[in-house]
Amino acid sequence: MAWIQIIDDDYWCGEAIIAFLNGEFEGCRFESRTSPDDVDDGRDIYIVDNEFDFDDYGIELVRRIRSRNPDAFIMMCTATGERIDANIAMNAGCNALIPKGSAEGREEMVEMIRRYRNARASSSPSFLGVVGEIKSVLSAWNERIRQDRAAAS
Repeated sequence: MAWIQIIDDDYWCGEAIIAFLNGEFEGCRFESRTSPDDVDDGRDIYIVDNEFDFDDYGIELVRRIRSRNPDAFIMMCTATGERIDANIAMNAGCNALIPKGSAEGREEMVEMIRRYRNARASSSPSFLGVVGEIKSVLSAWNERIRQDRAAAS
């Protein structure tokens, strides 16, 4: 069972993500926070908005979560992906950058959570196995970023 926290200044966005994921992952615990100051430690997965009240606070929030939860899986969910430098997000500790509000983003979110849960669920995960899973997730993410940039050009 995974414990997933969504941090988004739009209450209804957080609730929509919970409603969607709840249908995909039975037995998970979900909670939503609207303030980056209300983030709880000890969660398995964090889904973080990149902007809070029109302020780019997401990167700092990812850094804070990562420093307090080194094993957590952190996704940034954004409707303004063109304003985020993926390298800065990854260096801050973000595992994935997901487009908000699109079918592709929802599918990608589900797939990444499944991979993360599967990697953690194996009874005795090897270091190389976990690294391989992470590499697979990052490769898929980087490919999507390349496709998005090519489409934007």
